[in-house]
Amino acid sequence: MEHTRLFEFYSRFSPKQMREFNDFVRSPFFNKRPYLISLSDFLEAFNKKKSKAKSKEKAFQKMFPKEIYDDQKFRLATSNLLKLMEEFVAHRSFAEDTFEKKLRLVKFYREAKLPKHYETALKKISFLEENQSERNAEFFDTQVQLLQETYIHSGGGKGTPGDLREASSSLDLAYLSKKLRLTCQLLNIQAVRKVEFDVGLQKEFLYLIGQKDLKEEPAIAVYFQVYRFLSKPDDEAAFQTFKALINVHKDKFPSWEIRDLILFALNFCIRRGNDGHQNYFKEGQDLYKMGIEKGYLLQNGELSRFTYINAVMMSLKMKDFRWSENFIQEFEKLLNRKERESTFSYCLAELEYARKNYNEALPLLQKVDYKNIFVHLNAKTIQLKIYYELDEYDLLQAHLDAMRIFLRRKKVIGYHRTNYENIIKYAQKLITLNPNNKSAMQNLKSKIEQEEVLSTRGWFLEQVDFLL
Repeated sequence: MEHTRLFEFYSRFSPKQMREFNDFVRSPFFNKRPYLISLSDFLEAFNKKKSKAKSKEKAFQKMFPKEIYDDQKFRLATSNLLKLMEEFVAHRSFAEDTFEKKLRLVKFYREAKLPKHYETALKKISFLEENQSERNAEFFDTQVQLLQETYIHSGGGKGTPGDLREASSSLDLAYLSKKLRLTCQLLNIQAVRKVEFDVGLQKEFLYLIGQKDLKEEPAIAVYFQVYRFLSKPDDEAAFQTFKALINVHKDKFPSWEIRDLILFALNFCIRRGNDGHQNYFKEGQDLYKMGIEKGYLLQNGELSRFTYINAVMMSLKMKDFRWSENFIQEFEKLLNRKERESTFSYCLAELEYARKNYNEALPLLQKVDYKNIFVHLNAKTIQLKIYYELDEYDLLQAHLDAMRIFLRRKKVIGYHRTNYENIIKYAQKLITLNPNNKSAMQNLKSKIEQEEVLSTRGWFLEQVDFLL
């Protein structure tokens, strides 16, 4: 039961969403099948139990107590409840969209020819738009819809030209801000994944933004600075301007968009830091701390394991061990319960390794959940380094052999496969290197320096330099 699509979907609901779905499934307007209420109750009880031993047969018995288990009937029931859960999510999303609800009501009154109701509803939605703080791309979309509705109500050709001009201007802003946002997303992917593609933003587009003097609009101004520092990683002025703008205009964007903007800035900080500009790691620390404390980097009240790990790794690069330890301890409770112990142990292991407390790091690595392939490989890389630095070459050789087998069996593709294959390759060369052959050492150092994909390049160079 635990691995069915139905339960996987249900288990992602927050406690509040589960309570709301419990009411939803009991509403005869949405559900007229009593057995789906029973199945929903079964899922709720199943989710609360620590043991997941309950079977499909017990779920079937809960729905149809007087019948013998019928697999086809059970599958149909779970399919029906899954559809009902999807309807619940869609309904809940719509219910939270105040503008869309009110716009639908305005349209209904117009089509029903109820002018007094229409005028009242139109005033309410217009007031809502005028007094909301957000000024992102979606705001301009809603403006276009509202102005178009006013135009239709006026009888099309009898509409005021001013309304149409304003709608046209809002449409331009909606398009330009969306285009700029999408371009920033593409540039970010290009930088993170080390791929090259045409992002589609031409000089004419940037010229249009300048000509229309749109840099005062938050939806344009903020993303324009992001575009600058993502397209030119040495444009530090753009990053500083971005910081100032986002501080002023943070209330102009919804939280999900602030989150994306922070992630763009973090990736820029990581790249600048890796290029030798250590002050950007400090900038990144500040962004992580602010993003978590303000809730921007949380999703459903939780902190993703990758954000948690990345924040720790950034501070370790600065050798700011106190900040790392405080961060690990302070925000552990925000991790998903199922990943908490594993992620916490992994980050502590990274910290203890950085402190050269190898005997403390190794037991922590044993607590890492190896279901996530990249966390698994990163943990194995720490072990590799520890075995080498402790001169445990027999253990290291066995470890490298196990990593090779793991990579052959798992679907690790592209950049990641190349990276870990290179880590294994250069670790093997290190332990077979003749310490008296300076020429071979220089040759190995040169190859490491020129290797295109190698996340542990710095560590390998340190080991070779030590031998030299």
